[in-house]
Amino acid sequence: MESSSALSFWATATSQQIDPLEIPCDRPRLKISDNLTTANVEVPFTRSIKLIDQIATQCNVSPEVVCQAVYSILLYRYTGKSLLRIGYLHSAPASNINTETTPRVCFPLITRISAEDSAREHIEQLSQAFSKGEILSLENFETVAQKLAPQGAATSTSPCEIALSYGNTPAYNHSDDTLELLLSVIRQDDEAILNIRYLTALFNKETITRLTSHYEHLLEAVASAPDTLVSQLKMLGTAERDYLLHELNDTTRPYPSNSTIVDLFATQARLCPDSIAVRGPNEHSLTYQQLDEASNQLAHYLNEKNVQKADRIGLYLERDTTLMIALFGVMKSGASYVPLDPMFPKDRLNFMVQDSSAKYVLTQPSLVDGAPCSQAQTLVLDDSLEVLQDQSNEPIQLSSAQSEAYAIYTSGSTGVPKGVMIAHQGLTNFLVSILDAPGVTKNDRMLAVTTLSFDISIIELFAPLLVGAQVILASREQAMSPELLSARIKSVDANYISATPATWKMLLDNEWSGSSTMKALCGGEALTRDLADRLTASCKELWNMYGPTETTVYSTTEKIEPGNGSITVGRPIANTTLYVLDESMNVVPVSVPGELYIGGDGVAEGYLNRDELTAERFVADPFQATGTRMYRTGDAARWLANGYLEVQGRLDEQVKLRGFRIELGEIRARLVESLEIRDATVIVREDTPGEAKLVAYLVPELQTNSFSTGELRATLKRTLPEYMVPEAWVILDNLPQTPNGKVDRKQLPVPDQSILLTSENLVAPGNDSEEQIALIWKEALRLEQVGVHNSFFELGGQSIQAANLVAKLQDRLNLSIPLLDIFQGTTIASLARRLDGEEVDQAVQQYCRLITSPVDKQPVFMVGSNPLFSLACARLEGQHPVYQVDSYALQIERRLAGKRLLKSIEELSTELLLEIKKVQPQGPYLIGGGCEGALIAFEIALQLQRQGQEVEKLMNWHTAAPGPDLTTDFGEPPLRALRWCKWRFKTVLQDGSIKNLGLKGFKELLRHEFVEYSLFTAMYSYKINGKFNGSMDMVVLTQMEEENDFSERTMGWKNHLTGRVSFYELGGTHDTWLEDNAEGFSEFLYKTLVPA
Repeated sequence: MESSSALSFWATATSQQIDPLEIPCDRPRLKISDNLTTANVEVPFTRSIKLIDQIATQCNVSPEVVCQAVYSILLYRYTGKSLLRIGYLHSAPASNINTETTPRVCFPLITRISAEDSAREHIEQLSQAFSKGEILSLENFETVAQKLAPQGAATSTSPCEIALSYGNTPAYNHSDDTLELLLSVIRQDDEAILNIRYLTALFNKETITRLTSHYEHLLEAVASAPDTLVSQLKMLGTAERDYLLHELNDTTRPYPSNSTIVDLFATQARLCPDSIAVRGPNEHSLTYQQLDEASNQLAHYLNEKNVQKADRIGLYLERDTTLMIALFGVMKSGASYVPLDPMFPKDRLNFMVQDSSAKYVLTQPSLVDGAPCSQAQTLVLDDSLEVLQDQSNEPIQLSSAQSEAYAIYTSGSTGVPKGVMIAHQGLTNFLVSILDAPGVTKNDRMLAVTTLSFDISIIELFAPLLVGAQVILASREQAMSPELLSARIKSVDANYISATPATWKMLLDNEWSGSSTMKALCGGEALTRDLADRLTASCKELWNMYGPTETTVYSTTEKIEPGNGSITVGRPIANTTLYVLDESMNVVPVSVPGELYIGGDGVAEGYLNRDELTAERFVADPFQATGTRMYRTGDAARWLANGYLEVQGRLDEQVKLRGFRIELGEIRARLVESLEIRDATVIVREDTPGEAKLVAYLVPELQTNSFSTGELRATLKRTLPEYMVPEAWVILDNLPQTPNGKVDRKQLPVPDQSILLTSENLVAPGNDSEEQIALIWKEALRLEQVGVHNSFFELGGQSIQAANLVAKLQDRLNLSIPLLDIFQGTTIASLARRLDGEEVDQAVQQYCRLITSPVDKQPVFMVGSNPLFSLACARLEGQHPVYQVDSYALQIERRLAGKRLLKSIEELSTELLLEIKKVQPQGPYLIGGGCEGALIAFEIALQLQRQGQEVEKLMNWHTAAPGPDLTTDFGEPPLRALRWCKWRFKTVLQDGSIKNLGLKGFKELLRHEFVEYSLFTAMYSYKINGKFNGSMDMVVLTQMEEENDFSERTMGWKNHLTGRVSFYELGGTHDTWLEDNAEGFSEFLYKTLVPA
């Protein structure tokens, strides 16, 4: 009789919630209950049964336990799951089973398995489970089966998907069960057979045959070395392993591995000098000879600017012929280029320039105002390229095949982007391989539609120029508008485009008629069968491309044919290897998923300034010669039986959206920086087919109605590119969790876009112009209501829709606006004012505000937060408009927005300079400041000079340069912080008003003091990097000079100027000088700034 403990054991096993055990199959698991057709594979098993007996003796267990244990090891290696529920069918003699009363029960045996377990340990653990369940007791079988089955039932649906049986007869009939796979070990005397029954709706016979061989190989491995870790047991035969490692990776092909693409282009330019090489959006074109000579001139110019091998040059340029000159010119100079997309936020661009240590940033007059502000000097290339000298001969070749060609930034999971360094050799191999397949010929006209910051642009910008073909550049607006792009394709008779699925879908959804000559390359994200069929019907050829940035653009290609088959990414390109490995770096069998590793000549050098991450992702290739590396992609993939690779998605939080690679962790990191956000997660949803979007789920610190996702969105836009800013927002009390404490993404609700359109935040159109524009917005967004003060993206718009919107505004209302305006938050109300011809406020922030009457003359910028500045500017009325550049207001604005406070004078200066340039884009500049404002003014002057701008006047009101004079009052850390707190506490108490503040007022005081301290620490940690090429006009306070022992009257500034310091004396102290001397300070400004 069965024991109560056995019944309890099986009851627990039956009720325990475990994820279904789904082993890799050949067809999707849809409704397999509709097709329960089975088939059998049967193979001789006599040799293996002897191994089973040997293992049973070695481990002192029964043969049944060995069979089940090795089967569970096989399934662990197939699925990677450590908790398995595998059915056990007791194949008892028929005479011992009452088939009329005994339900057909598959006993659900739960198995835990770890990569660190040895085979012996796992077998012994399973033996204990057999004992606890009394699984081999014939007397127990019938009663337990009856008690586990539903009352009155003659049969029981198995809680298992996969099962094993062992005995001298086949398991009794389970033809009405839903087991996907039943492995039966049938032995009679010294003979044995292995029979596998499987659902034909899921598996092919070949797949099951391979499974039987893997089971036998594992038995051999355990028998020969039972103490081997289960993760290291040999599962593949020699022939299968050789096929996966070598035959599928037989990609060695000759190519000019010692040449750069600069060399290959120069050769082509000599072969067809008068052929058109590149045509810009404005139809300006360059022949091969002109492009070669102009890029030579730029290379000479850069070399004269001390650009050397291994330097990096940022490219902040429009999509025109100048971009092509810059690309080749930079590489010919020996440097590598860093793409800087003008649509990216300034904070992100500044980080990229600083992180890459770019020596220069190349830009154009139309973009110079928004160029990144950093240590790199800005070089402006105008349309005539007058900056270039007449040196068209080839420069001395500084780059080699091992030199860096470009460093391109991708999203980073830690919250900051990471730079990937690509060498010339990898780039050459990739392009030469692409010339072969999909193939490029001299007669092709390739339309380039991809931003330079996305590496698939490499194909369209360079590949045609290596064979004498033509590159045709689409403008940003054309690339994002289906109407404009369709027109561009037709007008230039383009026959070749490389684009993302999102771009191809945009074209087809907007009635692009296709082209019988078009070769379509599709990459950057997964290609669906539906889109593939539409493209094959509209184009001459369709190619699916796959590869991460870290292995040089693409690593696989496949020509897609119409049909019902799954879409794969094909096979590796030349000199590239693909490995699908499990967590223990074992090669996994055909059809079994693992992580994809890519090796070969395209593997990048690593991540810039990220040694630890480089070591984690770029690992030694154990299948090649010592010293070779492979890249760990983080993609789940498997080889199919036809030798093609299927990529199944990510193993981490990285996603692809409209072709852009996005680390969801980077977005979350930015969200939780906000003081208002307690927790957050971000996912990609596709609730409407073909319309994937980023959705943010937020848990605020306080559940109030005042929480603004609009402000949070605006904060993200300062650091993240538009494609990384969520398009929908959901506020939750808590994030749903799985039992193991992770976010349960399946339980996250569908976002309701109408939440954004409540009566509280929707303002209806108020005039005819707003009505007309609102109608176009509603069509583009597919919404019934829009608010005139909501930005396009707050209402759920996407970048492709934005381009379409711009085109419709131009077509219907003759309202021409730059696409950039939509990305920067333009509203219906502001567009209506523009349509009506009203002056549009450029929304200069309150931290750069006009404090005198406006006058059309050279502005003066006074840096600092003193509220009395406006009183001191009386003499300048009518002479100069004066703007107060307020670092305190900037920090307050960032604090309110939930963004980190800027920690250095350099950061403060960079941000404030952007606002200054909104007022005055070009020099000469008049600027001055006091206290921390003096240091900021000086740093701004240095940054302006690096950008090639003139600073006409630099003023300072009694503030010392960094050094001994500046640290006199407060000393060095940590005393500095303590003395500052003591001073501020004393000041606040002396004021007396603290008694009447109340709780709200006290919080405001703390906010104020926190911001004050941030400016204080920035001021005392500032280190000047460079000399100002000019003089300084300084106010000196005579009373302070008498009370302080300054090292000399310029207080250290003479060491940081090439010119002299002029002095103007005033009375008063640091705290009262402006209040006591407003008239005197006004006189100083007048004499300094107004010519006599």
